[in-house]
Amino acid sequence: MREKDSEEQGEALRGYQKNIDFLSDAVEQLADFPRDKDIYPYIAKTLKKITPKGTIILVNTFDPDKKTVTLKAFAGIGSRLPEIENLLGRSLHGISFPVPDPTLIPMRTGECRELSGGIRELTFGALPEALYKTIEAIPLFGRVFGAGISWKGTLHGAVTFILPPGRELENSRIVSSFVRQVANYLQRRQADEDLIRSENLYRTIFENTGTATIIVREDTTIELVNKGFENLSGYVKEDVEGKMSWTEFVVKEDLERMKRYHFLRRQGSKFVPEIYEFRYTDRYGDVRNCINYIRMIPGTTKSIASILDVTELKKTEEALTESEASYIGLFNTFKDSVFILGSDGKLRNANRGAVEMFGFPLEFFIGKTLETLSAPGLNDLAQIHEHITRASDGDFRMFGFRGRRSSGQDFPMEVRLYPCMYFGEQVVIAIGADITERKKVEAALQESEKRFRELTDLLPQTVYEVDTSGRITYANRFAFEAFGYSREEFESGLQVAQMIHPDDRNRALQNIQRVMRGEDVAGDGYRALRKDGTTFPVIIYGARIIRENVVVGMRGIVADISGHNKN
Repeated sequence: MREKDSEEQGEALRGYQKNIDFLSDAVEQLADFPRDKDIYPYIAKTLKKITPKGTIILVNTFDPDKKTVTLKAFAGIGSRLPEIENLLGRSLHGISFPVPDPTLIPMRTGECRELSGGIRELTFGALPEALYKTIEAIPLFGRVFGAGISWKGTLHGAVTFILPPGRELENSRIVSSFVRQVANYLQRRQADEDLIRSENLYRTIFENTGTATIIVREDTTIELVNKGFENLSGYVKEDVEGKMSWTEFVVKEDLERMKRYHFLRRQGSKFVPEIYEFRYTDRYGDVRNCINYIRMIPGTTKSIASILDVTELKKTEEALTESEASYIGLFNTFKDSVFILGSDGKLRNANRGAVEMFGFPLEFFIGKTLETLSAPGLNDLAQIHEHITRASDGDFRMFGFRGRRSSGQDFPMEVRLYPCMYFGEQVVIAIGADITERKKVEAALQESEKRFRELTDLLPQTVYEVDTSGRITYANRFAFEAFGYSREEFESGLQVAQMIHPDDRNRALQNIQRVMRGEDVAGDGYRALRKDGTTFPVIIYGARIIRENVVVGMRGIVADISGHNKN
C-alpha cells in the first residue's frame, strides 16, 4: 500500500515538474519570439502539447472596435478540414463572429472554463440551427473549453479546445497560465508597435531625456544620438550616426569589460548589468566618469544607452568621508527626486529635488512611506510594495506613479528603484522623474489625431476605408450626404460594391484588388450609386493599408465630378 502511495506521489511530482518545465520553456520562447512572425500558429502548436490527444485547438484574435473574434490558427482538425469547411461554405481560417457583451466579461478574466453550450456557445449562436445539428453529429466533438487571451482586462483574443468524446481537460490551470503569458506577450508587442507608429513622439522624448542618449547596433555602430550626447562628446550627430562606434568613447582600461557586456547582452545573458560605471573620453581627450544605463530594445539586436556624467559627483564622493553629508551632497545634484527607503518601507532621507518637486520641507519626508506622497486612489499601492520588495532583493524596478504636491496638485512620475547600502543597512534608492511634459507631448499627439479626423469630416469629398473583403470600415461626414446613407448604416457593414453602378462594379472591384496587390493604379472614373438608386460620376483614388506587414484594406478619396461633366 505504501509503495502504491509512493508511486502515485512520484507520478504527481513528475506531472507537476512537467508543467513547470512547460511554462518555463514557454516564457523563454515568448521572450525571444520574433515580433514580425505570426504568433498564432505557435500558440496552437504549443497548446497541443498539454491537451488530450485528438483535441482541436482554435486560436482567435479580438477586434475591440467591432467586438468580433476572427480565427487565425488551428490545430488537430487534420483530414476533417475539407468536410468542416464544406459545411461552413467557406474557409475556416479568417472566419469571424460577433461577441455579445455579456460574453466579454468571462473572456476578460483569462480563466479557462467549459463552454456548456458547446459549438453553439463557441460560435455565439451565429450559425443556422440545421448546421449545428449536422456539426454536432460528427463524432469528432466532445466537451468544449475556452479561455480569453486577456492581460489586465485588455482582451487580445481567445483560444478554444474541442475535446474528443469522453476526454477531460485535466490541466486547465496550466492552460490558463500559458494563455496569460501569451496575453502578456501580445500586450507588450502592441506597446512596441504603438511606439513605432508614434515615431515623432519617440523622437521628441528621445531628444528631451536630459541625459546623453544613444541607440547602438549589434556591430557597435552608433545609430542615433540626441543633443545631450552631442554636448557630452563634442561631436555633432552627423559625424557620429552610422559612422562611429561607441568603443571610440571608452578608455582602454574599461573597453574589454564593456565589449563583453555588449555581446553577452545580445546573447540573452541574465548576468549582464544594466547599470554600471565607466570612464568616457570625448573628442578632445578629456576623461569623464559616467554611469551607463543600458537596455535592449525589444524585438531587435539594438540597445539604448543613457549616459549620465557623474564626474563632479565622483570628485565629491572621493573627497568626502563616508558620512551622511556625502550622501546629501550626492542626492542634491539630481534634479529628480531621490529617496532612501529602509527595509521597513519608510523614508530615511530625501534630496533637494524631492523638496522642490513635492513642495514639502525635508523633515516632512523622514519616516513617511511612498503612500504619503501618492495621489489618493490613483496608484496600486500593493503593486508598489511588491516593486520595493523585489528591489530590496536586488532587482531593478521601474513603474509609473501619480504623486501629489503640497498644493494638492496631482502629477505623473516615472519611478526607478535600485538596491543600495546606506550606513550598513540594505536600502532601496527611489529616483522619481516628473514626466508632466512628456505626458503633454503624448496628449498633443492624440489631439493631433483627433484634429485629423475632424479635418477629414470637413472635406467636401468622400473619404473612405475598406477592408480586404470590400466592407466599408470608415467614411467621413460628406459620404453620408453624397450617398444618402446614415452613419448607422455605414457602421452596420455596407459593401463598397453597393456604392457602384452594376455595369461598373466588376471593373471597380478588380481595381481595388490591384491596389491591394501593390500595383500602381491611377484614379479611375465610375458611376456612383446612391441609396435612392440615382447615380453620379466620380473618380476613385486609393492606396492600400498595411499593418504588421499585412495588407488589411484600402483607403482613399471619391471625387464627385458632376460639375465637370456639366461643363
